[in-house]
Amino acid sequence: MFFDTVIFDFDYTLADGTDAIVACYNHAFQAFGYPDGEREAVRRTVGMTVRDSIRLLTGCKDTESIEKMRLLFREKADEILAKNTFLFEGAKPLLRRLKEAGVKTAIVSSKERVRIEESLSLGGADGLIDNIVGVSDAPAPKPSPEGVRLAVTRAEAVRALYVGDSLIDYETAKNAGLPFAAVTTGTTTEADFLKLKKEGKVRFFGVFSDLFSLSDALFTEKRLYVTDIDGTLKTHGAAVSDRSASLIAESQSENAFFTAATARGVCSALSALAGVPVNAPLICLSGAEIYDPAADALTRFPIEAEKAEKVRKRASELGLEAFYYLSEKGKKELFILCENIRSDGGKRFISMRNTVKGQNFVYSEADLPKKQAECLYFVFIGDEAAAEAMEAYVKSQGGLSSERFHERLSGCVYLEVFSAEGGKGKAAERLANTLFADRITAFGDNHNDLSLREAADEFYVPEGAVREAKEAADGVIKGEDAVARFIACREGKNPADLVFGLASKDDVPALAALEKKAFSEFYSEKLLEKSVSSENEAVFTVKECGIICGYLIASFSPDFCEILKIFVKKPLRNKGLATKLHSMAVAEAKCRGLRKIYLEVRTKNPAVAFYEKQGYKKDGVRKGYYAAPPDDAQLMSFTF
Repeated sequence: MFFDTVIFDFDYTLADGTDAIVACYNHAFQAFGYPDGEREAVRRTVGMTVRDSIRLLTGCKDTESIEKMRLLFREKADEILAKNTFLFEGAKPLLRRLKEAGVKTAIVSSKERVRIEESLSLGGADGLIDNIVGVSDAPAPKPSPEGVRLAVTRAEAVRALYVGDSLIDYETAKNAGLPFAAVTTGTTTEADFLKLKKEGKVRFFGVFSDLFSLSDALFTEKRLYVTDIDGTLKTHGAAVSDRSASLIAESQSENAFFTAATARGVCSALSALAGVPVNAPLICLSGAEIYDPAADALTRFPIEAEKAEKVRKRASELGLEAFYYLSEKGKKELFILCENIRSDGGKRFISMRNTVKGQNFVYSEADLPKKQAECLYFVFIGDEAAAEAMEAYVKSQGGLSSERFHERLSGCVYLEVFSAEGGKGKAAERLANTLFADRITAFGDNHNDLSLREAADEFYVPEGAVREAKEAADGVIKGEDAVARFIACREGKNPADLVFGLASKDDVPALAALEKKAFSEFYSEKLLEKSVSSENEAVFTVKECGIICGYLIASFSPDFCEILKIFVKKPLRNKGLATKLHSMAVAEAKCRGLRKIYLEVRTKNPAVAFYEKQGYKKDGVRKGYYAAPPDDAQLMSFTF
């Protein structure tokens, strides 16, 4: 679930009180001799203040009369409104689901809070909303962001979503700076909302016909795959293989996004990815620029001109060879000024990159763009001492960041310098936020990919990765097309790379690492090695592209089998892996002539439901069996 807080409008978003609202207005209108308001005309005013609605529906301009009609509206509303406002069919299931997931909820409305509370209570939704902001709490009417901002503050929200049904709600989200989910349960049409979405002034989570479809979208995981290109996605040859391109294409969907994060500029990245479909913006120059191919939109984080000149001067003092990347604002074409290039590594750097269209290596400042030029990025080449001195200088300046990368065919140290707003990790986080991605899975092979490790939920490296990347990774993926095969396997498009079997001694370090992450009371490497080697125990595993992503540990006595541990990585849960591992244990028990399996599990562990689904029965409870955190043990058994 991407959001930690969901804020709702009330009328026509969660509930419908049309008939009561119409009756309240007509009660006021009749007292002043105005004709009854038409039902649809009244509906279109919901979300406005009562005063503004009266003015619009009657044409009255007399402030005193409008105020008296407002009081009559309120008088009737106190009598009938809450009792005749009904929650939409999908409201309670959605609110309950959010509650169970630990997501905070709020309602922001121009109604009085007490009326909303009464409507929720009458509708059986007591306790499902954490916070209600009514007109008395935030007097400024929508589209003022006052009420929504108050709700955000009360919830201490980090990622909040505003849900509404009207153009006023859209404007409220825009003014509050929040993403918006539109429901077409009011008077605003899908076409109206899609037109606003296209304008791009508000980040739309989506446009939904009802609360059921909104609920499905909220609880469907969105995944962002981010890979370095050279040495990671592309490990051999000049291009990404046709097989990788095909697997990546098959793996993409409205919930699975693929992009690259590279030190290459936009033109170079597009050239390297020719034939590879990308359905998310590209991260280029190590995050100094982000390019959206679908919209042909370029976002950059340039280095301030004064800082850039200081960096150039310091590099010259340290004897570093420099590549100075500039461009005209808004243009993809890069000009790369080469300064003091003497080393074989520097010359090789040029020869590998100077054939890309739109990437111009120049040797004189006279050849640089003069109009609206921006400094985007530096690459410095030198020895270890000079690189360390430059890193220290960059750190002292503020507003700048640096990363290293290593080219295997040269002994040089390569140092990138860019705006502090750049960096592959920061860029990946920005994209995930834009795409509402719940999970980032990243791939890299070099030092400048390590910031992806910090941003990502998972980080994997190919066999040729540098030592530091391997140490930081969740696993090493092996073979040709490893990145594409992993993504396809994860997305269910390449099941051949999902392999079940028995663990060996070579698997013990990986099992121990998973144990430490998954359990507060974990098995040591020594215990795992015993389990793998013992004739009376077995460790069944499932590997994703050669990396253990799930396992089950079972012991076998002369009379019964006992399940000791079962674990599957979070992104692979609810895909049948645990069921398959369990069936392997059952098959082994049958081979040994056994007909019963026992286990104990924390009573609060969701795995209880999994075991019940497999046919286990509850046999009893051991009170206070687990210490940290404290919990009882549920005893269960399965006979086959």
